[in-house]
Amino acid sequence: MPQVQVKAIMWRGQDHIVTKYDKQQSKHMKTGNGDRFFNKAKDKLKQNHNNRKGLNGEATPEELWNKFAKEQLTLVPEMNYEAICYGNRVYLQPEGIPSLAGLKVVRAGWYIGELKNGRFIPSHPLAMGIREQEAIRSVNFESAADLLHRYLKGETIFIQADQLTIKNGVKPNGYVLICVDHCPVGFGKYVDGMIKNELPAGWRLI
Repeated sequence: MPQVQVKAIMWRGQDHIVTKYDKQQSKHMKTGNGDRFFNKAKDKLKQNHNNRKGLNGEATPEELWNKFAKEQLTLVPEMNYEAICYGNRVYLQPEGIPSLAGLKVVRAGWYIGELKNGRFIPSHPLAMGIREQEAIRSVNFESAADLLHRYLKGETIFIQADQLTIKNGVKPNGYVLICVDHCPVGFGKYVDGMIKNELPAGWRLI
């Protein structure tokens, strides 16, 4: 029987199970993944290529994430981590985690965003995994507020800049963490008096 190591990891409320098979014996195992199991080197090469160059050929996922975090968040990492790119999706993984290349996983870590045209676009799991005080810009609504219900329906909402909580003296325009009773519900993007809705379609009220 091949040796199996199982490790449970939690990223900001997201539970993950990582299973590592013994390298010498696992090559004889049959899996439901077909050829993917035998393409670990190819998958790792593709992953490393994305991590080195990002999708724009200039900045790495780690550099784009760090730039976003510096401009939009006051987040202080609770552990050593690294930003890993799978396709255009960026995940945070603790340093030293076994390689997931060749394995089919639901989430390769804490899914924090995507790379599009050389920019980092934050994900909904990132919004749900941070606290109100960890966002540079935030706005808090009571649960019965009409503007909150409009946001949850996927609408653009209009508010004045002085209604935002802004830290570090930055300008109002930028990503805003939308909160209800000081608990996050998603991101919006404030532009000149309006918050463009960033709530995923599957999370919106019907």
